Amino acid sequence: MQDIFRDQNHFTAPIRLCQLIFACIVAGVVGALLQVFESIGVRGQGPFILVESVAGLSILLVFIFAAAGLNNVGIWPVSVIMAILWITSFVNLINAIDPVHCSGLRVLEQRSHIDICGQYKVAVGFIFASFLAWIFGLIEVFRLVNRTWQATVANAQNLHPLRKGAKDRDLHKKSLRQQSFGHMSKAKVPVKFGALVAILSEA
Repeated sequence: MQDIFRDQNHFTAPIRLCQLIFACIVAGVVGALLQVFESIGVRGQGPFILVESVAGLSILLVFIFAAAGLNNVGIWPVSVIMAILWITSFVNLINAIDPVHCSGLRVLEQRSHIDICGQYKVAVGFIFASFLAWIFGLIEVFRLVNRTWQATVANAQNLHPLRKGAKDRDLHKKSLRQQSFGHMSKAKVPVKFGALVAILSEA
């Protein structure tokens, strides 16, 4: 298990960096859109508030994991939860507003004179990219755990013949000792029998 944590460190930094950058971009773009909506009095900002909350939570967790030195193996349940939150916010947002036609946003652009549709598409793209970043961390965890498990099984298989050979050598030594003891016993019997016959004949 220690090998998993050590090998995972090679992948932790790039994944954490992607998660942080994507979340910061989402938080910045969606935060700007929320300010525009508030300035022109637009209601129904629930999907955008959800995205902003998930982005803020993602940024906070990345900083906590980096400060604590935790890698993807140690926090894989959190990765699962964050991936679910990102994909949920993504689906909720595109169901509210079609990112292809920007339904409803064209009118707001005329009122605010800001490219709201373009910013919205950027936010949607990086929301999905954030989801992929957390999923990629999980894939790396499963790949490294599987590789370590295969290495453990291979080591066990390599050690098994050695144990079997040592056991065979012990049995062979035991057999030699028994054979030697048997030969010694057989050699002593005729001597004792011959001495007994000589004593009886003299009597």
